[in-house]
Amino acid sequence: MEVLLRTLKLAKKSLDVCMFTISSPQLANVLLQLHGKGVVVRVITDGEKDGLVVSQIYNFRAAGIQVRHDRTSFLMHNKFIIIDKDTLVNGSFNWTNQAVYGNKENVLITNFPPLVDPYIVEFQKLWEEYDPTKIKCNDMDLS
Repeated sequence: MEVLLRTLKLAKKSLDVCMFTISSPQLANVLLQLHGKGVVVRVITDGEKDGLVVSQIYNFRAAGIQVRHDRTSFLMHNKFIIIDKDTLVNGSFNWTNQAVYGNKENVLITNFPPLVDPYIVEFQKLWEEYDPTKIKCNDMDLS
């Protein structure tokens, strides 16, 4: 956990978070602090979890952090972070207290471009797909 926190705090320009669920106050506070320092923070999460009492999404929105959701019947089950478009954090680790304090989880941190670059592309694809200003009806884009 300490390595993850230190790694997140290295963000200078941008932090793109694609996480199934975010309920850990400790991890959420890092995003809020970075946002307060001018780092562009964008969050994608699954829509099924954003209404939970422990969800940190409300705090992100209240602070002005951009949040987008998957609103389909399928899960947006990714768990990856891109720091300054050059570092990838990826693994099984959801941002929950159970993951922090109990579960057996894995996290990989790398700045190897052949691993990082596809995640940058995937984040941007999902960011555009979950744009709330676009309304889809029977797979027709009505925006």
